[in-house]
Amino acid sequence: MSSKKRRTHSPVLKAKVALTVVSGNRTVTELAEQFQVHPNLIRSWKRQLLDGISEIFRKGLGQSTDQSATIKKLHAKIDQLVMEKNSLIQRARGYGMSERKAMINKSDKVPVTTQCRLLGLNRSTVYYQAKTESEQNLELMRLIDQVHQEYPFCGSRRIS
Repeated sequence: MSSKKRRTHSPVLKAKVALTVVSGNRTVTELAEQFQVHPNLIRSWKRQLLDGISEIFRKGLGQSTDQSATIKKLHAKIDQLVMEKNSLIQRARGYGMSERKAMINKSDKVPVTTQCRLLGLNRSTVYYQAKTESEQNLELMRLIDQVHQEYPFCGSRRIS
């Protein structure tokens, strides 16, 4: 079983082939042989060209300058937000782990995963809750320490 890699065609090639078909200089079959694509694909490119050509005249020239101004404003806003974010991240990472952990708000719109990444914390530290030792374990540890103080030369086997 041979698997062919799927080819992708550039928009420039699609436009060139579609315009050639529309101009009527060459047939779909001739173009299909020349560019080694299926004739149905060329027909769909032609259909897309003809459907989309009316959009060029519908938009007008005035909107393109408005759009470029809007795009410039958005880029400036993005740059400002990135600078503010980086500044806040640097200041937050100056705090200790417990302070940064206290900054996490689980009910916030920003996911906990994102908050942890920005603060430089592992996500598991947010959910971890330390368990306290039982009274029985604490008593046993106290007794082991007492025996070790009396006989510091004994190892773990002898103490047990």
